[in-house]
Amino acid sequence: MGFKSKTSATTQINHRRVHTPFYQVEPASLTKTASVAHLHHSIYTSVLNKVFNSFRDKFGNFKKSLCEDTKGLLSLYEASYLLMEDESILEEARDFTAKHLKKESLDPNLGMLVSHALEHPLHWAMPRMKVRWFIDAYERRLDMNAKLLEFAKSDFNMLQAIHQEDLKHASRWDVNAAEQLPEYMKICFLGLFNTINEMAYATLKEHGVHILPYLKNKKARWSYSGCMPTLEEYLDHAWTSSSIPTLLTHAYFLSTNAITNEELECIEKCDDIIKWSSMVARHADDLGTSWDEVKRGDITKSIQIYMHETNVYVEDAKEHRNYLISEAWKKINEACVVNSSINGTFVEIVTNMARVSQFMYQHGDGHGHDIGGKNKERVTLLLIEPIPLK
Repeated sequence: MGFKSKTSATTQINHRRVHTPFYQVEPASLTKTASVAHLHHSIYTSVLNKVFNSFRDKFGNFKKSLCEDTKGLLSLYEASYLLMEDESILEEARDFTAKHLKKESLDPNLGMLVSHALEHPLHWAMPRMKVRWFIDAYERRLDMNAKLLEFAKSDFNMLQAIHQEDLKHASRWDVNAAEQLPEYMKICFLGLFNTINEMAYATLKEHGVHILPYLKNKKARWSYSGCMPTLEEYLDHAWTSSSIPTLLTHAYFLSTNAITNEELECIEKCDDIIKWSSMVARHADDLGTSWDEVKRGDITKSIQIYMHETNVYVEDAKEHRNYLISEAWKKINEACVVNSSINGTFVEIVTNMARVSQFMYQHGDGHGHDIGGKNKERVTLLLIEPIPLK
């Protein structure tokens, strides 16, 4: 088994150990149905309504008896985050399960899972932080398997060590040029400049394909002369004004083994999935940073524009941002399951970019400030401190 496969297996082991495995519950139960739909969403899309309609009453509502199955509610809640457009039943399922999970009085282990899921649904969570959390959660269980736990810890620590080595290499940049820049900018500028050109040179040498024009940042900047744009105008430009499209374009060429002219043509087909991942990042950024940035003299952000257009309070505007994030995730989910020429590794990179963005701005400006020490704690858990072994 390769290292990547081991890591994936560890994630699944911990997830399934903490949750009740669907193959151990009664047939046609809510837990089993939700779990199978979660794991094989692309297969079940066409029959999703038929499958979940068995859990509705004669009035079309989810049966009240389902509220007695907390594990089933939790599984259905998690599965609902894989919804795509025109899957209203999963939207109803999310509202129904979230409402009742918040009301439940639970035993400590299950309560911990529910609280975490309501704040960090699995599909929107950063994979490595998800693994770390489930390892810690599993260790608290009285019925935990000690050998399984030690394997998961060792696996996490091994990959963490690789990431630490990568960070060491990434910090060794040339700072002999761009003398006119401030000292802190020299490292950033030259690191990016060298990385882009080295990537283009290696590709040209090994594959005979010139990719540098595709790596250049073509980001569009919107400027205005004092008048406030509409929300549609803002969003049409704002998603391209971040660094996300550039980063994902670079990632595309790193995610394919053989770079050919066909691959260059394929990147043009990735505009849509790149857009929606970037849109999640833009919405998350605006939620976390817009007020501070406006105070510093930056342009008006989507929160303020929506408040101006609809004459609503800030909390209503934030709720609308959350709605738009969910809508963008539908587009990403669809790209993950439809047949296309986009390679699966790149789709996962795009998905993870959206996850990282939400994670970073979840409690405010996680990029510019260490909010309540959360950034330092997260970086420490993820990249610095290994999990202690017995």
